[in-house]
Amino acid sequence: MKIAFLNHTLALADPSFTGSDLQILLLARGMQSLEHEVFLLHETENSPRFPETPAVNFVYCQPVKHLKFFASTASYTRQLQQINPDVVITRGRTLLVQTASKWARRHGKVHVWTTNGEDSSMRWKRGGRLFRSGKPFYYKMLVFLPFLLEDLKIHRGIRAAHRVINQTETQRLQLQRIWNKKGVVIPSLTHFETKLEGEKENVVLWVAHIRKGKQPERFIHLARKLKHLRDWKFVLVGGTSDEAYACQLRQLAGECTNLEFTGQLSMEETSAWFQRARVFVNTSTVAADGLPNSFLQAWFSRVAVVSLNIDPNGWLSEKQAGCWAEGNDDLLGEQCLKLMAEPDQWEQLVTRAGQFARTTFDNTRQLEKFQQQLIPHEV
Repeated sequence: MKIAFLNHTLALADPSFTGSDLQILLLARGMQSLEHEVFLLHETENSPRFPETPAVNFVYCQPVKHLKFFASTASYTRQLQQINPDVVITRGRTLLVQTASKWARRHGKVHVWTTNGEDSSMRWKRGGRLFRSGKPFYYKMLVFLPFLLEDLKIHRGIRAAHRVINQTETQRLQLQRIWNKKGVVIPSLTHFETKLEGEKENVVLWVAHIRKGKQPERFIHLARKLKHLRDWKFVLVGGTSDEAYACQLRQLAGECTNLEFTGQLSMEETSAWFQRARVFVNTSTVAADGLPNSFLQAWFSRVAVVSLNIDPNGWLSEKQAGCWAEGNDDLLGEQCLKLMAEPDQWEQLVTRAGQFARTTFDNTRQLEKFQQQLIPHEV
């Protein structure tokens, strides 16, 4: 089977590279391992290749810089015409969703859309974010029409998608409620393996692609609250293309003597921090995350997960694979403090979470389920 993945960013070191981009790469590699012919269309010029993907065909699509909302995906359509894949796969909420659905419907092919966040299926996500933002009113009026057009195009793409794969049950139910479409829940793939390299250190870690919905300032406030624990260090890892926001964070972090703000790191450098850390903290809003790759990396690295808002599939609260603070900053601090002060509690949690992760995130089983959704029937 010939499969084409459509994605924007592939540069691992780029601040715009996200967990969703990583999942696209893992899926492409996985499908290639099942002996499919795989093409990955992207618009990152001279992007480095992901490890262990030599047989994946990377196809560069020249972006259109000044016609984003009208012609920016034309190069993808031209490449699809040349490749003529049996299946087109997109991830997340971008204009590529409509591009893939339109091309697949026209040529009798299959488009599989995979969601990447708890708000992926919202009707007016872009417009809603715009009007909830703190941007000046004149700016909102200026960009309202392009944002509206983008939402409308994505709506068309979602409605026309042949299959939808969700990360979590919450995403599946939202898809059913809003679009009356059936989704299949298949958890994320992982490239992490359980590693025990060296001794754990007294490190509390935060890792994400930095944007306001991830709320890194709440982690900085947590570090400030627990600064009396002098033998513990708080480490904030992540890059962002929003330089103004990055400056604000650097200023906040500079006032906190027990915190290190590393900025953007490579995957290898980030993995090294997971090997050292004892506790991992997630402060994202529910809308800003789905099933974070960082949860998987923490579970496979024997790092205790503590989440302020998100509890994907109830795994933290029901499976006891971590601690969920239910949106309460005080409870978040208490949960962290308990894990930091009681080694036995920490050991029990990371052992239980590791067993859960090894059982739940079986790449072979996930890829088989994913492959079943690609079979071209009833198109």
